[in-house]
Amino acid sequence: MLSTKIICTIGPASDSPKKLEKLAGAGMNVARLNFSHGTHASHKKIIEQIHELNRSRQFPIAILLDTQGPEIRTGNETATLNSKEIITVSCPPYKENEGNIHVNYAALKSDLKPGSYISIDSGLVKLKVLGKNKKGLKCKVIDGGIVNGHRHVNLPGTVVKLPGITETDKKDILFGIKQKVNFIALSFVRSSETIQEVRELLGKHAEHTEIIAKVENQEGVERLEEIVQEADGVMVARGD
Repeated sequence: MLSTKIICTIGPASDSPKKLEKLAGAGMNVARLNFSHGTHASHKKIIEQIHELNRSRQFPIAILLDTQGPEIRTGNETATLNSKEIITVSCPPYKENEGNIHVNYAALKSDLKPGSYISIDSGLVKLKVLGKNKKGLKCKVIDGGIVNGHRHVNLPGTVVKLPGITETDKKDILFGIKQKVNFIALSFVRSSETIQEVRELLGKHAEHTEIIAKVENQEGVERLEEIVQEADGVMVARGD
C-alpha cells in the first residue's frame, strides 16, 4: 500500500462501481466513509463495491471509517441572524422555540461565560457571549447569516463535557470491524483516553485496524503530545 494517501470521501455522487474505478484510476488510494451521513446499509454497499474493485488492483484501496463523534448541534429550526443583533441562545431543558436559536448542549449555560464565542456551521455564523439569562445565553451576533437546522456548533476555547466516543460511534466501529475497514478516524479527539477506549473496543482486530485521531479543537491541540503517542496517525482537521 502506498505510503502517501489520497483520500476521497465517497457519497451519493460517487458510489457507483464506475465512479469508484475512475477515482482509483485518478489516484485515490483511501475511500473515506462519513458516518455522520448515510446508513449501515448504504455504507455496506460502498464497501462491497470497493472490495470487488480491489480484486483486480495491484494496490488495494483502503477504507477509512470516519466517526460522527460527540456533537453539539443547533435545533431543527432555521434562523436568520443579523450582525450586531442581540439574541438569546437557548439550551436544554428549554425548548427550541424559547430563544432566537437553540443548541442541544445542556451545559452550554454553565460552561460559557461573558467573552466566550460560539461558532456555528463551520464558522459561517459567530456569536459572542454577553451574559446569561433564564433560558440560556445572551449573545451578540459577530458574523451573521442563515442557520439551517441541525448545524454543527463549536465552542472555541471551552472545555466541553462530552464523552470521547458516543454509543452511536461504538456501533459504527463494530460495524466497520465486520466489514474489514482499514482505518478508524475518530472525530474531535481531546485526549489519549478516547483512543485507548477504542483500542479496547477493537480487541483482537486492533492489530489490523489503524486509529487516526482527528484533532479539531483547542483542547485537542493542548493535549496533542499524548494523542500522538497513542494514535497510529493524526489528522489535523478543520473542525468547525
